[in-house]
Amino acid sequence: GNQLDTELGRLAQVGASLGRYSKGDKVKVDHDLGTLQLLQRGHGGFSLPMLECVAKEGTVEGVDQDGDIVVRYPSGNRFCLNPDALTKVGGDESSALRTGDWVRVSDDHARVQRQQVGHGGWNNDMAASLGKVGRVVHVFPDRDVKVDVGG
Repeated sequence: GNQLDTELGRLAQVGASLGRYSKGDKVKVDHDLGTLQLLQRGHGGFSLPMLECVAKEGTVEGVDQDGDIVVRYPSGNRFCLNPDALTKVGGDESSALRTGDWVRVSDDHARVQRQQVGHGGWNNDMAASLGKVGRVVHVFPDRDVKVDVGG
């Protein structure tokens, strides 16, 4: 079958659509400012106070009607963030993908291609996997995953 190596927590829809975040989870934005600005397009946009998100851990308060994650920061500021911009922090590995988990590969070609940099690279055969549901067949030590989407 067609297999696609993807980076855990960075591929759209992998974690978010599976209810990856729960109220009380500690999270951080594990991206640089430019990437956060891009990820916030279509998710409430970016504002200067969001600089705080890049530097500090926050606490998940809930999920809004669009599926964005509401995060409160130590300053008291609350932001709605794209779930793909967030990473859980702390010892809780409950969000980690495991062999056998079902995931959906993002259908955003440009984004997936960008996110493959440093994670096995992109080849054009991967395009057939975009938007498909598959099963995690291997989790690498660096938390990249191999997904089998069949066909």
